[in-house]
Amino acid sequence: MSLGDEMPFAPVVIQIEIITPDQLRKIVFTLISTQGNDQAENWTIDFEVWECNDPVAAFQLIGKVAVVLSPEDFDGARTIAKNQCLCNAQAAQALAAADTLKASHYGTATTDDVRSDVVQIVHAE
Repeated sequence: MSLGDEMPFAPVVIQIEIITPDQLRKIVFTLISTQGNDQAENWTIDFEVWECNDPVAAFQLIGKVAVVLSPEDFDGARTIAKNQCLCNAQAAQALAAADTLKASHYGTATTDDVRSDVVQIVHAE
Protein backbone atom coordinates (compact mmCIF):
# COMPACT_ATOMS: atom_id res chain seq x y z
CA MET A 1 0.00 0.00 0.00
CA SER A 2 1.46 3.36 -0.95
CA LEU A 3 1.30 6.57 1.02
CA GLY A 4 -2.09 8.18 0.71
CA ASP A 5 -3.88 4.90 0.06
CA GLU A 6 -6.65 4.28 2.54
CA MET A 7 -8.07 1.02 3.72
CA PRO A 8 -11.53 0.40 2.28
CA PHE A 9 -14.34 1.10 4.68
CA ALA A 10 -15.71 -1.96 6.43
CA PRO A 11 -19.12 -1.43 8.05
CA VAL A 12 -19.57 -2.82 11.54
CA VAL A 13 -22.68 -4.16 13.25
CA ILE A 14 -22.16 -5.55 16.74
CA GLN A 15 -25.11 -6.67 18.84
CA ILE A 16 -24.63 -7.37 22.52
CA GLU A 17 -27.34 -8.65 24.85
CA ILE A 18 -27.20 -8.25 28.61
CA ILE A 19 -29.61 -10.30 30.70
CA THR A 20 -29.69 -9.48 34.39
CA PRO A 21 -28.96 -12.33 36.85
CA ASP A 22 -32.63 -12.42 37.91
CA GLN A 23 -33.54 -12.85 34.21
CA LEU A 24 -36.16 -10.10 34.43
CA ARG A 25 -34.44 -7.53 32.21
CA LYS A 26 -32.71 -7.74 28.85
CA ILE A 27 -30.75 -4.93 27.22
CA VAL A 28 -29.96 -5.10 23.53
CA PHE A 29 -27.03 -2.85 22.58
CA THR A 30 -26.39 -2.63 18.84
CA LEU A 31 -23.39 -0.65 17.62
CA ILE A 32 -23.39 0.28 13.94
CA SER A 33 -20.78 2.02 11.81
CA THR A 34 -21.60 3.38 8.38
CA GLN A 35 -19.96 5.61 5.86
CA GLY A 36 -21.79 8.71 4.67
CA ASN A 37 -21.96 10.02 1.11
CA ASP A 38 -19.08 12.31 2.04
CA GLN A 39 -17.01 9.21 3.02
CA ALA A 40 -17.21 10.26 6.68
CA GLU A 41 -17.32 7.63 9.39
CA ASN A 42 -20.60 7.48 11.34
CA TRP A 43 -21.47 5.49 14.48
CA THR A 44 -24.91 4.82 15.94
CA ILE A 45 -26.12 2.93 18.99
CA ASP A 46 -29.52 1.25 18.90
CA PHE A 47 -30.47 0.63 22.53
CA GLU A 48 -33.46 -1.44 23.64
CA VAL A 49 -34.74 -2.39 27.08
CA TRP A 50 -36.93 -5.46 27.57
CA GLU A 51 -38.50 -6.67 30.83
CA CYS A 52 -40.69 -9.44 32.17
CA ASN A 53 -42.29 -10.20 35.55
CA ASP A 54 -41.20 -13.81 35.70
CA PRO A 55 -38.01 -15.46 34.40
CA VAL A 56 -40.04 -17.96 32.36
CA ALA A 57 -42.25 -15.26 30.79
CA ALA A 58 -41.52 -13.61 27.47
CA PHE A 59 -39.74 -10.25 27.54
CA GLN A 60 -41.80 -7.18 26.64
CA LEU A 61 -40.24 -4.11 25.01
CA ILE A 62 -40.08 -1.23 27.51
CA GLY A 63 -38.35 1.29 25.26
CA LYS A 64 -35.79 1.87 22.58
CA VAL A 65 -33.69 4.72 21.32
CA ALA A 66 -31.21 5.29 18.49
CA VAL A 67 -28.31 7.57 19.34
CA VAL A 68 -25.93 9.04 16.76
CA LEU A 69 -22.45 9.35 18.22
CA SER A 70 -20.23 12.40 17.88
CA PRO A 71 -16.63 12.12 16.62
CA GLU A 72 -15.34 12.36 20.22
CA ASP A 73 -17.21 9.11 20.94
CA PHE A 74 -15.74 7.16 18.01
CA ASP A 75 -12.65 5.79 19.81
CA GLY A 76 -14.82 4.16 22.47
CA ALA A 77 -17.14 2.78 19.80
CA ARG A 78 -14.17 1.37 17.86
CA THR A 79 -12.87 -0.32 21.02
CA ILE A 80 -16.22 -2.01 21.65
CA ALA A 81 -16.37 -3.08 18.00
CA LYS A 82 -12.83 -4.49 18.19
CA ASN A 83 -13.50 -6.37 21.45
CA GLN A 84 -17.04 -7.35 20.41
CA CYS A 85 -18.17 -7.08 24.02
CA LEU A 86 -18.74 -4.58 26.80
CA CYS A 87 -16.37 -4.44 29.75
CA ASN A 88 -17.87 -4.57 33.26
CA ALA A 89 -18.00 -0.77 33.56
CA GLN A 90 -19.72 -0.46 30.18
CA ALA A 91 -22.26 -3.15 31.12
CA ALA A 92 -22.95 -1.31 34.39
CA GLN A 93 -23.46 1.92 32.43
CA ALA A 94 -25.84 0.08 30.09
CA LEU A 95 -27.90 -0.93 33.14
CA ALA A 96 -27.94 2.69 34.31
CA ALA A 97 -29.00 3.84 30.83
CA ALA A 98 -31.79 1.25 30.90
CA ASP A 99 -33.04 2.72 34.18
CA THR A 100 -32.95 6.20 32.65
CA LEU A 101 -34.83 5.05 29.57
CA LYS A 102 -37.52 3.48 31.74
CA ALA A 103 -37.68 6.62 33.91
CA SER A 104 -38.25 8.73 30.81
CA HIS A 105 -41.62 7.01 30.36
CA TYR A 106 -42.68 8.33 33.77
CA GLY A 107 -41.43 11.86 33.17
CA THR A 108 -38.57 11.62 35.66
CA ALA A 109 -35.88 11.66 32.95
CA THR A 110 -35.64 13.54 29.68
CA THR A 111 -34.73 12.35 26.20
CA ASP A 112 -31.43 14.19 26.62
CA ASP A 113 -30.80 12.25 29.86
CA VAL A 114 -31.40 8.98 28.01
CA ARG A 115 -29.14 9.90 25.11
CA SER A 116 -26.40 11.07 27.46
CA ASP A 117 -26.50 7.86 29.49
CA VAL A 118 -26.40 5.71 26.35
CA VAL A 119 -23.42 7.64 24.96
CA GLN A 120 -21.59 7.21 28.27
CA ILE A 121 -21.51 3.44 27.64
CA VAL A 122 -18.71 3.92 25.09
CA HIS A 123 -16.72 6.01 27.59
CA ALA A 124 -17.05 3.78 30.66
CA GLU A 125 -13.84 2.08 31.75
